[in-house]
Amino acid sequence: MGLNVDPGPWAVGTLVGLAGLLVLLEPVVDPLAVGTARVPAVVLGALVLIAALLLGGVVFARRGRRVPAVVHGGAGLGLLALVVGPAVGAWLLVAGVALLAAVGLSTVSGR
Repeated sequence: MGLNVDPGPWAVGTLVGLAGLLVLLEPVVDPLAVGTARVPAVVLGALVLIAALLLGGVVFARRGRRVPAVVHGGAGLGLLALVVGPAVGAWLLVAGVALLAAVGLSTVSGR
């Protein structure tokens, strides 16, 4: 008679909580050292949120829920393009905006 707990949603929720905490800490902490770079906490929060969205897409896909899986995966990839785009090039930034717009429109229209 043990608990039947699915770790997927717990992992996603933990990542979302960590992302929120990093965003809230931005005004009070100095940029964090990641390797040789100094990265603001809000950027790390965005990257953790991207990981949560992508993992959420996998969790929904494993449950057979195709639409939420595509929406989460698309939002994760679009946000990744927005965060990484300025460092890589404008084309990736534009692709991220287009992908997020497409995911948003498909979500609103229910398709």
